[in-house]
Amino acid sequence: MKQRELTPEDISEFLINMRSAIGATQDEFSRMISISPDSLRRYERCERTPRYVEDFCERVRAVVREEIRRKRSQGIPIGVGKMRAKRTKISR
Repeated sequence: MKQRELTPEDISEFLINMRSAIGATQDEFSRMISISPDSLRRYERCERTPRYVEDFCERVRAVVREEIRRKRSQGIPIGVGKMRAKRTKISR
């Protein structure tokens, strides 16, 4: 059975979930996965996709696994970090 291709929305959701799992900001996470902060922002906003999606996703998984191991070994809670809730404008 053939796997379906990942859409930009799939990649965006994957990256946001992986980043929030370790409580990293976009800048921190982009450094961890060795891409520019602008590229990460574009991927998360579905404006672009990585050239080699499968390899990229595997690299992200490996980095997140290692970060979770590191945090656990230091007794740092997982998923707690500098993430900020999106601010929305409320019209009055």
